[in-house]
Amino acid sequence: MDRRRRGLRWGPWLAGGMGTAIGIALVVGGAWWWLFGSANFQGVRRAYFTVTVGESAWSVARRLTSVHLLHTPWGFIWLAEQRRWGGRIRPGTYRLRASDTPLSILKTMVQGKAINQITVVAGSRVSLVIRHLLRLHIGTRQAYRRLERRGLPGMPAPAPGVRDALEGYLWPATYAVFRGSTAKGALLPMWHAFEQHTEAFRHRLGSGWALKRVVTLASLVAAEVKYRSEDARVAAVFANRLRRHMPLQSDATIYYAEGGSRRGSLTNADLALASPYNTYRNHGLPPGPIDNPGAQALAAALDPARVGYLYFLTAPNGRVELANTYAQQLRHLASLKRH
Repeated sequence: MDRRRRGLRWGPWLAGGMGTAIGIALVVGGAWWWLFGSANFQGVRRAYFTVTVGESAWSVARRLTSVHLLHTPWGFIWLAEQRRWGGRIRPGTYRLRASDTPLSILKTMVQGKAINQITVVAGSRVSLVIRHLLRLHIGTRQAYRRLERRGLPGMPAPAPGVRDALEGYLWPATYAVFRGSTAKGALLPMWHAFEQHTEAFRHRLGSGWALKRVVTLASLVAAEVKYRSEDARVAAVFANRLRRHMPLQSDATIYYAEGGSRRGSLTNADLALASPYNTYRNHGLPPGPIDNPGAQALAAALDPARVGYLYFLTAPNGRVELANTYAQQLRHLASLKRH
């Protein structure tokens, strides 16, 4: 009888205990889903979300919640703090889905997988950068033309004959470009990055004329050299020729003057091209840079190698052959033709 009574008591106790455990599990599961689950597991809706420069993780989380891409900001914030990613969220415009979890959204932003990004490659021309921006529907062709004529605030004033006032002063790097940016708004970070990275040597140079000279020389080096290890020696060739009042005879300046992207042997008509950028016809540096050089080419222009070479040519494999005399240069040319 006592055993039966105890059994009668155990049943409700077990049922109540299991019910409590299930209830706790549901509460914990619901809390986990609310903090770390997707806003809509089956959602296919895509949303464009822009993180601005310097925006905090808390601000990002709060705005993600307001547009229904998160249930609550707290899970996102907790993950950012636990992984120490709070200060590593990169600016840019991201394409997100309603089914993304807070962790996947955070990873996307920390890895900088923005949809609107542009990379300025060392040695690339402004015209290439602008073409890319126009493909992203950033700015208008007319707005870029105005900036090409006068440059951005703080840039060296273009000298007579300069084709593009922006050329040379867009720092090679990857940038996030926001939807709705203007032409000026897209290019300013590139110019500001140039100012930041060249501040030390610009103070050393003093005048704007000296800066233009260094950047122009560096742009020739960047255009002519494939391997950056050759920069200082090629810069020395140009510096030596300038000191001796010899024409620079840089093929890259002809290509730039022609405005195209072709490479290869130059014809007599090419060499006779009437352009201030033609360094076969004109002595000294061209009126302005012919591309956007990177840190190594700029360093080489500031401090060329201490060698006496006056000639160089670039082999098909990208290696540079240097010569002290024209006769030696001709031998290098003949050797290349044989191979």
